Amino acid sequence: MAEDVYSYANVDKKNVVIETIKKAEEGEGTVIRLFERDNAKTTVKLLVDTKFTKAFTCDLLENEEEELKVEEAVNAYGKESEGS
Repeated sequence: MAEDVYSYANVDKKNVVIETIKKAEEGEGTVIRLFERDNAKTTVKLLVDTKFTKAFTCDLLENEEEELKVEEAVNAYGKESEGS
């Protein structure tokens, strides 16, 4: 893979795949759907190249289930990500 390839989102585990990135059906949010391919309980970090303050797990109908921890970080492109 070329080193200068841009990716909007990345995960830190090889057994987790980003399946979908789309605008939420309602509101201003973005849905990033992840898939764990090995049927293994996994903790994963999702790195996203945009500023955001909240993240949630949701069901397939996009109903919010649980608020997730958002950490502030500087990504590989040198941009800051704000968290709460």
